[in-house]
Amino acid sequence: TRPTKGPSRSGTPKQRLTGSFLQLSTMPQKPGNDPPHVSTTSDTETEICHMREKFLASVTKLVESKSYNSKVFSKEKYFQTIKEVKEAKEKGKKSSRDYRRAAKYDVISVQGTEKLIEATHGERDRIRYYVHKEELFDILHDTHLNIGHGGGG
Repeated sequence: TRPTKGPSRSGTPKQRLTGSFLQLSTMPQKPGNDPPHVSTTSDTETEICHMREKFLASVTKLVESKSYNSKVFSKEKYFQTIKEVKEAKEKGKKSSRDYRRAAKYDVISVQGTEKLIEATHGERDRIRYYVHKEELFDILHDTHLNIGHGGGG
């Protein structure tokens, strides 16, 4: 069979192999022109944003139901703790609270960003980072994708 080329009655360019199973439409692809089963980048970003919001709401609800000394930091509490730890380490005369902070936490700089970590007490081979709940979704999502659980591939 011979291929025929040319516009269809609707003006859309088509390529046909007459009498064969192949029929290819060369419609220009634009956002919103994808088949329903194909997600676009903006659809994926919207879905991730929605998942992030649901996750944060769930974590917030969980933390609020726990005691005041939860290990889950809000963004505000996280940065306040960094400030307090730095002040406690710089003070000449320390209070018992300063000693507790310095014994429990430390602050390091990672690519110019201050990070709160568990005090290492000289053990630099294992660093445990504290994160605030607003960072938690992205950390878990990125880890999920990096270990091959992202789907689509």
